[in-house]
Amino acid sequence: MMTDGFTVCIYQNADACEESNGVAFRGNNFPIMMSLSRAIDFEGLVQVVHQTLRLQPYQQVSYLIYRMPYVSDGVRFFPCELMDDDGVNHMFVCHATCLPYLPIPVIEICEQITGVQQDSVGGDYIPKAPLQTVMSQEFIGS
Repeated sequence: MMTDGFTVCIYQNADACEESNGVAFRGNNFPIMMSLSRAIDFEGLVQVVHQTLRLQPYQQVSYLIYRMPYVSDGVRFFPCELMDDDGVNHMFVCHATCLPYLPIPVIEICEQITGVQQDSVGGDYIPKAPLQTVMSQEFIGS
């Protein structure tokens, strides 16, 4: 049975660690739960992750790792980087196929963010002169 929506657990800046049943995500932050439509594409997923984690405009999602289940003599998990629409679609198909065997029926994704340096040209330009220097010159002249 295919479902339209999935519960997703997002780990922010976590490490992929090897455990007895495969890879697990470990980090300092608690994961954030959200609902995700099967119709979402890769770009939409990146935007939803960005909004859900309340990232700043200068922060970008650098990569997404899916904890992919594999059923063979129990359930094991492997890291699978999501890079495009096909990867996102494969994640949903794999998860739906393995759903009866999963201990917790959620998709687990780990994301890493990077900061992007902003250009100082444009409307947000702030001069580098210290405020004290500007004020002292004004008072000296009067």
